[in-house]
Amino acid sequence: MAQEKPGKKVIAQNREARHEYFVIEALETGVELVGTEVKSLRAGGVNLKDSWADIDDGEIILKGMHISPYEQGNIFNKDPRRPRRLLMHKREIQRLFAKIKQDGYTLVPLPQTDEKEAVAPADNPAAEEAPEEAPVPEEAVAPEDDAAGDPNAVPDDLELLDTFLATAYCQTGTTATGTYTTVGRTLAVNPGVIPYGTHVWLYLEDGTLVGDYYAEDTGGNMLEHPYVIDIYMGTDYDTCIEWGVKRVSVYVEKDAGS
Repeated sequence: MAQEKPGKKVIAQNREARHEYFVIEALETGVELVGTEVKSLRAGGVNLKDSWADIDDGEIILKGMHISPYEQGNIFNKDPRRPRRLLMHKREIQRLFAKIKQDGYTLVPLPQTDEKEAVAPADNPAAEEAPEEAPVPEEAVAPEDDAAGDPNAVPDDLELLDTFLATAYCQTGTTATGTYTTVGRTLAVNPGVIPYGTHVWLYLEDGTLVGDYYAEDTGGNMLEHPYVIDIYMGTDYDTCIEWGVKRVSVYVEKDAGS
């Protein structure tokens, strides 16, 4: 057991987490607190038991952590178990969101550790540092006369269903509708929002066509978050991580909903 370094004070433990979960990665992050919570926390008035983190609307939120009211806090004290935002880069949140979609993965708070080896590196560091797409040279841009042949143009027989958050998955097998997962076809949805069998077209926010798919699978994340869809991208885990989470517009045939 490593000795605690001088000057370091662990103010909260969560020993149960390491017994109930197999920790595959540890990350260090800040937490957004108010003044009275900071004072109570310094006094040791915090309990991490039964707490966890979730990702809501692109933010990572710590839930269930109990911070006792500060004795001199009076009206400035907050709800001891209120949700608290964790401070993390957007790309890292997107990477974690892609992971927790998989059954059995959970985000739980752990006490800070001084051992560097306890912090696992990112699965795909290259993806974290991926450069922005280079601008298309002017000579490569199609003239206006060819606009009618734009592969990203939305066909007239399609209509916008809604905007969704699109993630990616790589688990192969039989889908919820009995088909087999296929790249370029299989899409996991909440069937209450997008009925099984619906042919959909996905477009990024910049208007780029991602592809057309069929709603033929589902999962716990889609059932809990109806406006999340999951694109099957094959067995390459890194491809799914690199995709992350993207906002897409979902189009369907105009007569699909009638």
